[in-house]
Amino acid sequence: MPVKKQKQRFIRLDEAGKPVSPRAKTHAMVHDTQTGLIWCAEAVKVDNWKYGMDRAKACRVGGKKDWRAPTIQELFSIIDHSCVDPAIDTKYFKDTPESRWHWSSSPVVGWPEYAWNVDFNSGDVSSGHRSDGGFVRPVRAARARQ
Repeated sequence: MPVKKQKQRFIRLDEAGKPVSPRAKTHAMVHDTQTGLIWCAEAVKVDNWKYGMDRAKACRVGGKKDWRAPTIQELFSIIDHSCVDPAIDTKYFKDTPESRWHWSSSPVVGWPEYAWNVDFNSGDVSSGHRSDGGFVRPVRAARARQ
């Protein structure tokens, strides 16, 4: 019985949204084939949650205008639970700051001054005060025709 090849989860993309060679030194985006999301390859440092939400919306990687901050579920989906320091696949998500929180767009219910975030050093999920600094990794939905 032939062995079925497992579909690759992440695909590195160039600025035009085309897959790059495995030997390419740079890439601009990452397509998650499990969730159908396109992620910016690099995170953006921000002074607070609101600035992070604004920076994610202002992202223009690949010439696209529909970037946004991820929900906590989306951000949680790219944690690599098999490693730490950082707990993310650095082959795809380059230069991930290990010791700072990455903001999600998800508020903490009942605590309007807090939002959910992920620490990619350990893979922990927590809530943080929206005035705290950190990072945001813009995301967008993949379209049938890129």
